[in-house]
Amino acid sequence: MIRSLGIYALLILTVGIPILKLHAQESKVILENDKVRVTEYTAKPHEGVCGVGMHSHPAHLTVILQSARVRVTYPDGKTVEREPRKDLVFWSEAGTHSVENIDTVIRHALIIDVKEPAVEHKVK
Repeated sequence: MIRSLGIYALLILTVGIPILKLHAQESKVILENDKVRVTEYTAKPHEGVCGVGMHSHPAHLTVILQSARVRVTYPDGKTVEREPRKDLVFWSEAGTHSVENIDTVIRHALIIDVKEPAVEHKVK
């Protein structure tokens, strides 16, 4: 622990990286097959919610399991604060962003990436 703090202090002094930006959310792939990948994300306050820093996602479905206020930053520098409610399910097209938990509670969500296009089934 003391060694870790020393490393963080050294990084801050030498390259100006703040400690809060060093900590990433916890993520875990809970299901993956040839059709989907389901990743569970847990983010403490001031952590990235679905990735570290500016990052990209393919089109995906998000399920909010525990709500928290977040700040979304887009590549053009525009920021938006949101507080999606628990149990909200929404679709996002592919895109690039940074999302930070700016609340005092842990944010918990699932991101479901679809690996292949859905096949339409016709009823005869």
